[in-house]
Amino acid sequence: MLEILEEMGNMPAKPVISLIGAGGKTTCTMELARELAEQGKRVLLTTSTHMENPFLLGLRGILNGSAREICAMAQPGMVTAAGTSQTTGGKLSSLEPSVFQVVMKTYDAAVIEADGAKRHFFKVPASHEPVLFPQMTHILILAGMPALFHPLREVCFRFEEAEKLLQQENPVLTPELAGKLLEMSYVTPIRKQFPQAKMAVILNQCKEEIFQKRMADFVSVPVFLKEKFPGPENVYFHLIVLAAGFSRRFGSNKLLYEIQGKPMYEILLEKLQWVKEQMKEVKTVCVVSQYERIMEAASGRGFLTVKNENSILGLSSSVKAGLVAVRKAYNPKNSNPEKEAHYFCFFAADQPHMKQETILGFLQGFRRSRKGIGCMAWEKQRGNPVVFHEKYVDELLALEGDTGGREVLKRHPQDLFLCQVPDAQELKDYDYLREAEKLCP
Repeated sequence: MLEILEEMGNMPAKPVISLIGAGGKTTCTMELARELAEQGKRVLLTTSTHMENPFLLGLRGILNGSAREICAMAQPGMVTAAGTSQTTGGKLSSLEPSVFQVVMKTYDAAVIEADGAKRHFFKVPASHEPVLFPQMTHILILAGMPALFHPLREVCFRFEEAEKLLQQENPVLTPELAGKLLEMSYVTPIRKQFPQAKMAVILNQCKEEIFQKRMADFVSVPVFLKEKFPGPENVYFHLIVLAAGFSRRFGSNKLLYEIQGKPMYEILLEKLQWVKEQMKEVKTVCVVSQYERIMEAASGRGFLTVKNENSILGLSSSVKAGLVAVRKAYNPKNSNPEKEAHYFCFFAADQPHMKQETILGFLQGFRRSRKGIGCMAWEKQRGNPVVFHEKYVDELLALEGDTGGREVLKRHPQDLFLCQVPDAQELKDYDYLREAEKLCP
């Protein structure tokens, strides 16, 4: 992303970059922010509308902070995410323009997601969009190229706005039509309002120069290609629930303890079923237990179940039992590492406050991070779930006693993705009955 800015020429000392359009804005926003931080800059990442919560994608930051508090977070070589919290959906909302103006006296660069597209690959904005701060130096208009050669109605957010401009009945999105729409809906009106800002179109997830050339004839700003991140085409997650402990300190099987009328284990199973429905990359949900009731409930949901006959040997026995069962199910010998990657995510069954949206955000953020290990965190406190790339399987299978994947995590800090949870309570697990009675009566 930074190479594109440099090709646009005359990079100012304090760039303020807005990303608009559709087809990968959040990923590109975070990539650009990190690249600027690698130059030693104090980088502010925010939105003028709303965006996915960046704390779930591994960034540090502050919600609902004052200008003074946001400025205090600034550090050379670091990205600070800042905004306000939405009441629904777990999104990050805009800073007040006055707050943004103040904090930019401290930060060296700002990267702003300034448009919403509800996961569409292409967008034609309404009259009130995008939302742009006057301090902007650069505007990058994204268009997701998987949208090409599909009926416009299927891939375009605010299709009704496109209809008004084209006065055509549901055409197919060609490079020429995409260029025409971007010029009419974004480039021309923005240039009138912000003539000082540099502008470019980015064809995201595209390496075909012919598409770039065909579009460039219809767009009056530079057009750049941005390929997908390198890596396998297919990514699979295997979610493994560790539910075979003895709950000795609790005094009884804590996983059967009811919270708001549901046993603790059932709360997690419901959430993982929702995550599996929401994320096509989740291939398996596996439950490892020594308790028939838990295994029957998991089996009833269509989950893979494994009975741990060696629970007395500690947590490592459940980790290994889950790994062996999952790998047997998909058979790694039939897997091509160049085309697919497998990740194993381990869950503790006694975290009833972990939200399903947090789990989903963690998995999505981990995938984007391109790291090999990931875990949840609250500030410096690390917790479950923990996820590992298949390259760490041998180390996980070598665990002994009452140790889990965190031992492997400690050996590879350079390959670690930390996902900050919105609330410390989400990491809470229960070792004692009195804790559960106090917090979950």
